[in-house]
Amino acid sequence: MKKITRRDMLKVTGGIGLATLTTPFFGCSSSSFAAESIPLRVPHGPVPVRQMGQTVYGYELYIGKALSLNLSVVKVDILADGVVVKTYEGTELSTCLIKKVDPFSSEEAVFTGRDYDILLAWPALGLSSATRSQFSHRVYFSNGTVAEGGTVAVTAGTTLIAPPVKGERWWAANGTSNFDRHHRNAIIDFASKSYLAQRFATDWMKLGPDGRLFTGDGTRCSDYYSYGADLLAVANGTVVEARDGIPEGVPPNNYAQTTIQNVFGNCVILDIGGGRYAAYAHIIPGTVSVTIGETVTQGQLIGKLGNSGNSTAPHLHFHLCNGRDGLLSEGLPFSFTSYELLGSFKIDDALEAGTVWTPSGSAQLRTAEMVMYEQVVRLY
Repeated sequence: MKKITRRDMLKVTGGIGLATLTTPFFGCSSSSFAAESIPLRVPHGPVPVRQMGQTVYGYELYIGKALSLNLSVVKVDILADGVVVKTYEGTELSTCLIKKVDPFSSEEAVFTGRDYDILLAWPALGLSSATRSQFSHRVYFSNGTVAEGGTVAVTAGTTLIAPPVKGERWWAANGTSNFDRHHRNAIIDFASKSYLAQRFATDWMKLGPDGRLFTGDGTRCSDYYSYGADLLAVANGTVVEARDGIPEGVPPNNYAQTTIQNVFGNCVILDIGGGRYAAYAHIIPGTVSVTIGETVTQGQLIGKLGNSGNSTAPHLHFHLCNGRDGLLSEGLPFSFTSYELLGSFKIDDALEAGTVWTPSGSAQLRTAEMVMYEQVVRLY
């Protein structure tokens, strides 16, 4: 069997991810300035969603003037209705704090760095906690300055949907978590506005009965257990995008250099009502079975899982967002009516050729929850 290197496979599970975010830090500033001169803002307010027995809130805090004032953030407190519920500092802070977004490509270099840091926030509260109405923030800098603000209201209304695929051993390779460094930080800046459509995106790959992602040497799409799986409408809706005719790559390579036009590959976007849109990417060419304007019903076949667009192995990239453009919109959380948790499969383990996944005890029934990063589940 040909050894698939970690470098090869890293992009296999990478999916769309238009931007790579970095976390360089500058030294302490000797200049003095008032705390009120450091703006804090949350461009898109948090929506609560249940995940593994907790309520999580995924959003971003923008810390202004971080570059021009040569600021170094050392701690961030998140307050829910005035009470500290989460603190980022040390290693966790350095992992979740970014300075800028690198351009997707030289042709699409619309984001060259702005004058702020971005904290990727993901506070998790117990289900027994009181309902939260707003979050605010306290940011500490290495020179002793403390900035407060970034108050934002909590928006209710997580979307409950059916899964986009069904069956055994579906792996959330890059999924809904602050530990995902592929979708979670894929911020795009366009026309002076930032978007994070992939905030809650998941790359779905299927494991076989042998606990592996593929048979053979993994250099053919047909080697992968995911390949050709039915893609299903997650809710009743209307088709607003149905793209076909983009070729597939030969794993572990893309078919062509990725651009903003072909990153999704063959894709479908459904308007499921209430300002919510379901995006499916990387469909097999020739299998998109719906057309723009068509009405679909939950569970209806819309295409077959493939390897088109920015993909180096067959998988389904799926996310919900608040606009019909699958990239220039804001990602929304979602939960499945029910699923069974079979275990988890670490990315590092999956990237090692020959590593086999095994279930971890009896399946756990989960209801009205969002699947977590690296979990292996049964979907129905």
